Order: sequence, then structure tokens, then C-alpha cells
Amino acid sequence: MVQLAGLTAKAAAGFLEMIDDLRHTDPEPENRCGVLNGNREVFALPIPGDDKTNVVISIESPPSTRVDVHEISRQGFDEICQRMPRVVVRQLGCSASFTWESDR
Repeated sequence: MVQLAGLTAKAAAGFLEMIDDLRHTDPEPENRCGVLNGNREVFALPIPGDDKTNVVISIESPPSTRVDVHEISRQGFDEICQRMPRVVVRQLGCSASFTWESDR
């Protein structure tokens, strides 16, 4: 479970609205870190109301209404994307041998 305690009220509201929107619309392609095991897109998205904080999500393809939230981070986009494959694999309980197609 992702903790919202470090976010301002405005950022927490923006986060919740963004997650709800992602159930119906796809994230922008420029925010994609890569694809895990050929069927799960991983994104680092800026949180509305806090331009220094990103939320890391993944969405299984074909497009699903399920959005898995993995982390809230103040790290830069490239740093997040470099370490996310292992974080997502661990959190989702995927096989230790996984494929990662990086967009970076």
C-alpha cells in the first residue's frame, strides 16, 4: 500500500483523481518507463499538485481498468525507471526471471 502521508492535501487529491482517471484513459507515452514480461506497462507519472513527486504505476495489457500503484517517489524520472523493474517484479510476485523492454 502506498503512503500518502508525505503529500500535501492538494497533491493527495490530485493523486486520487489521477488514479481514478487512469481507469478510463491511458497515460501519456512519454511517461512510460518500459514493458515488463511483454504485457505490463510501467509508468512514472507526475502527481498533479506536486511537480517534484512521481507515482509509479503499472497497467496490464491489453488495457485493463486495474491500475497497480507501486511507489511514490521524489527521485527523477530516469532514476525511477532504472530501478522499477525489480520493484514491480517483487511487489507483484512475478518470476525472478523476467523480461524488461526499456523506453530509456
